[in-house]
Amino acid sequence: MSTETAATYLSHARYGKDIIRVFRVVREDKWHTIVEYNVTALLEGDIDVSYTHADNSVVVATDSNLAKTSPHILHPERFALHLGTYLVSKYKHIHKAFITIEQLRWKRIDVKGQEHSHAFWRDGEEKRKIDATKGKDKIVANVSAGITDLLVLKSTGSAFEGFVRDEHTTLVEVDDRIFSTSIDLKYTYSPFSISQDTSVDAPKFAKPDVCGPGSPWDGETVAVKARTATLEIFAQDESASVQVRGRFLWYIPCVACFLRSGSEYEQCTD
Repeated sequence: MSTETAATYLSHARYGKDIIRVFRVVREDKWHTIVEYNVTALLEGDIDVSYTHADNSVVVATDSNLAKTSPHILHPERFALHLGTYLVSKYKHIHKAFITIEQLRWKRIDVKGQEHSHAFWRDGEEKRKIDATKGKDKIVANVSAGITDLLVLKSTGSAFEGFVRDEHTTLVEVDDRIFSTSIDLKYTYSPFSISQDTSVDAPKFAKPDVCGPGSPWDGETVAVKARTATLEIFAQDESASVQVRGRFLWYIPCVACFLRSGSEYEQCTD
């Protein structure tokens, strides 16, 4: 058992539940909508005695962290705000809640130009994050959102030349190359106040005062615009340097390619 002494003390503590898979199907007649999330809920507050004196009376069990129904499940920013606000409002000794939602991006399968009513395919991942802070009377939400692992590639329009060359340099300069990378994008909204919510069975979570276009409440529209802008910039920018933050996915061009037919190799003509 750990105890505080003049030489040792607990300076910071945060606990909760990580990587909770949430999957929801909303059926409106024959038209279905699905969402899939990885949710993390972490709490801070007057919980130090659980570490220093093995006193669990201040511990909110991890299943309680996510025992919350919400009418906002289809919107990750709204769902995160609802969950974080509830946890801070419900438990007097909890001062901060940190909710991270990673959305697994599902899109409808296109069949002959029409979106299918209940068939989907995976299309990358998006991450939304919210933390609710500053006590009980004035809960302030800080929301950031973004995209992770957005794979992009262009077959020309990238170069790397004019760099320092010395006796150690073996890299060949190229004025045209295939360029591919995985993009992580993050954007942050202005902090805003939010009302308390302690209901479980009948959610009373009210819209924040800041709920217009461009706000976290309008998160889906903002996410689409951010994604579109990112893709357009990548496509149109002529990349003259490798000084781009991200990881590179290398595609090596070859002069000739070959197809194997049985035990023989035939050279491609195209």
